[in-house]
Amino acid sequence: MNARTTEFDKLVAQLQLCDVEMARLEEKVGHREPERRGALENEALDTLQAMLDKELATLRQLWDEADQALRLLEQAKDDEWGILKARVEQALTHLDEALKEAHARFGE
Repeated sequence: MNARTTEFDKLVAQLQLCDVEMARLEEKVGHREPERRGALENEALDTLQAMLDKELATLRQLWDEADQALRLLEQAKDDEWGILKARVEQALTHLDEALKEAHARFGE
């Protein structure tokens, strides 16, 4: 296995980990058992759900961008590799930061 393959596999693993983290966040906040609650509590939960939905849409967009960058990297020629790898790393950094913020916002 050459160095490019190893680096590419590490980047793929990072993206897969982000996917798992997004699913975990969605599951934690997105699946609440119905309970007897007051109107104010239900409104607060609806607001929280709307915020999470917006956050997840942003995370999915960042994930898609990182995935697309990985696809381009996979097909890269030697002279393009360094530039495209930097793009993937930047996309993954943005996604990771957004995930950390989302976890902080939603009580992780």
